[in-house]
Amino acid sequence: MMQPYAYRDWKLIICPFCLEVNLIDNKACSNCERSLEFTINNKTFRNCEAIMFYAYQQRKTLEKEVQRANGKGLYRHHSHIPYGVIFAFIIGAVASGITWDAIKFLISKIFNSVEKLNIVVDDELMIKSGVKQDFDLLKDLATDNNTFEEFVKCIDNYAEGMPDVHPYIKDETRFVNLSNDLLNDELLRQLVKTIKKEMNSKKSK
Repeated sequence: MMQPYAYRDWKLIICPFCLEVNLIDNKACSNCERSLEFTINNKTFRNCEAIMFYAYQQRKTLEKEVQRANGKGLYRHHSHIPYGVIFAFIIGAVASGITWDAIKFLISKIFNSVEKLNIVVDDELMIKSGVKQDFDLLKDLATDNNTFEEFVKCIDNYAEGMPDVHPYIKDETRFVNLSNDLLNDELLRQLVKTIKKEMNSKKSK
């Protein structure tokens, strides 16, 4: 049996025209052959990567440290590589205000595409910290409603300024405001347009 390719997720990118996952080195989508040039280094999605890191990944890690400290104030600081572009697209979809069903549809498309490519998306830092690996999280978001709901609530809570988190976690968080980028970003508009188009196409079959 062929062994899966092990890539860190910053080497993966999503085609906004068909939702297929590609290697970031691809100039054109392997599925629809549309250019991926304007997708790479997009400012909005770099910000979405930061949101994924602070709103979910780092928060989950630091919550464990706070719990272990049990009020003693002894926290170990962890530094992780952000989850990267495939999760940045999911964050962008959440922030755009589309329905939960549409977000779930996008996650399922991404997960199926990653599976088809036989790529394992993981990171040694996450394994050591106990944070769920990228591929496992992607699978759970696609298949487990509780994980999905917790994920979306964390993103919404981040947008509200994390009012209820432990002060230590809040102090370690950088808040990124996406409002202006979201209104003007061509890539995000195309992503949302494609999600709605593919959902409608699926319903009509």
